[in-house]
Amino acid sequence: MNERIEQLLEQARAECFRFGSKPATTVGYDELEKFVELIVTETCKMLVGNNELRAATLVGKHFPLWK
Repeated sequence: MNERIEQLLEQARAECFRFGSKPATTVGYDELEKFVELIVTETCKMLVGNNELRAATLVGKHFPLWK
């Protein structure tokens, strides 16, 4: 697995554990949801960094990070 993806998964697990989830050996729904949020954020940052603003906007619209 890509090293950055592994880092994001660990970050998602750490953030979910901090907010009350129990640590587990498998990925639970909370961890998965946080992981997806981190991947979308990372993708948007990469697109903005490459001046792909339209693409970043489209990704943000299809995967909104606010609730």
